[in-house]
Amino acid sequence: DGYRNAILSGACEVAVCSRLEPLHIDSDAVYRKSINIGDTFLGDFVILKGEEPADSVYRFCLDHNLDKDVRSMIMNDACQYLSCEREEAILWNTIVRDEQNQYIGEFILFEGIEPVDAAHAFSAHHKLSVGYRNAILAEACAVTDCSRIKPAIWEKSISIDGSLHTVLVLEDDDPAQAIFDSVKQFRLPWSERVKLIDNAKRDGIVFPTEHAKILSRAMVNDGKNLVSQLILFDDGREP
Repeated sequence: DGYRNAILSGACEVAVCSRLEPLHIDSDAVYRKSINIGDTFLGDFVILKGEEPADSVYRFCLDHNLDKDVRSMIMNDACQYLSCEREEAILWNTIVRDEQNQYIGEFILFEGIEPVDAAHAFSAHHKLSVGYRNAILAEACAVTDCSRIKPAIWEKSISIDGSLHTVLVLEDDDPAQAIFDSVKQFRLPWSERVKLIDNAKRDGIVFPTEHAKILSRAMVNDGKNLVSQLILFDDGREP
């Protein structure tokens, strides 16, 4: 058992471990359901003692390439018989230690959260360096999808023509430019862009520049010498 536990301890530092005891399916199963899609039998879905249903459902649906509707159906049925603490599955977790191998905390990545944002929040909470954050992110991106490597420092969901869109300001972005670039394709009125900027300021975002650049173009004469730089700003004036 000592060797087994040592191996398990190492594995659980780099992967999600939902239980510490080996599988004894007959005694440890707390929920079992045969899953059929149409006339096709996919298998028996089993939740073991100590497992969070959301994690078990997620793994089963991922293994069988099942969509959200089927996943929701399985989850709803399981939660009628078991206590469900959350709806989101854990995609990955790891124990984070400092350079002296002292325990800092457990980083847990839930589905629905961009890995870099989770790593950023964890690092900020524990006052870790960007280097630590990037190391956590690199491990996370090796086992799950990452769509960006810069964390969002501000975001806002807005409704445009009946659809929700997210306005993001990422780390190191110029906030005014980031907001303008996020909504320019929708031709959002200037007054609405100003509201977004005001919201970001109220949330503590610092604006080094007040207005985004709409256009920046070098003006040259016939001799191809630079005369001036034409810059138009998003300041409410007509171009």
